Amino acid sequence: MSRSRGDHGAAVVNFVLVSVLVLSMFLLVFQVGVVLHVRNVLVNQTYRGQHVFGKRVGHGPQSAIVRAVPPLVSEALWQAAQRLLRAHRGGGQRA
Repeated sequence: MSRSRGDHGAAVVNFVLVSVLVLSMFLLVFQVGVVLHVRNVLVNQTYRGQHVFGKRVGHGPQSAIVRAVPPLVSEALWQAAQRLLRAHRGGGQRA
């Protein structure tokens, strides 16, 4: 079986096109993971240095136990991030 001249190099082109598509899909999934991780860091009070134990039990906030943990972000950075989150929460409008 001999190939015609028009098929010469088609496998290489096919490989490159599929590789670009697979790589772009991988990078998209990776970027979504990074965005979700950053959002969780900005929302979770544990990164600020405050861990609340028992707030999901259903007995009300008075039964929750708050304990201090080493903070991962400074208080000023935490407050700035919370202001930005509140500003962007109303429909995703950006300043």
